Amino acid sequence: MGILGNFYPTRAVPFTSAKWRTKEGFAAELERNGFVDVLVEEAELRMGFASPEEIVETLWRVLPFIPSLTEGMRRDEIEGVKDAQVRFVRETYPDGILPGMALVGVAR
Repeated sequence: MGILGNFYPTRAVPFTSAKWRTKEGFAAELERNGFVDVLVEEAELRMGFASPEEIVETLWRVLPFIPSLTEGMRRDEIEGVKDAQVRFVRETYPDGILPGMALVGVAR
């Protein structure tokens, strides 16, 4: 949820390092660390949600980095970010499905 960073640039959501976000990068990192017979595949993900409000509240409740990102923010600031996230979800995912992709790697 990069919207928080749009409001407060010093509070940007952490992202996984680029080397772990592609099949090639993931495999290379495993091999660089001594793994052999590396296989990395993409798995499409689709997470349905009942409403934009519901998914935003769920993510705020379960994402482990939210407390540190919002520390010291006033309630009205937090609600403003959540409102912007709800609008974004409503406009971007009108079908009620968040798409995603997971990389799954096996090696020995």
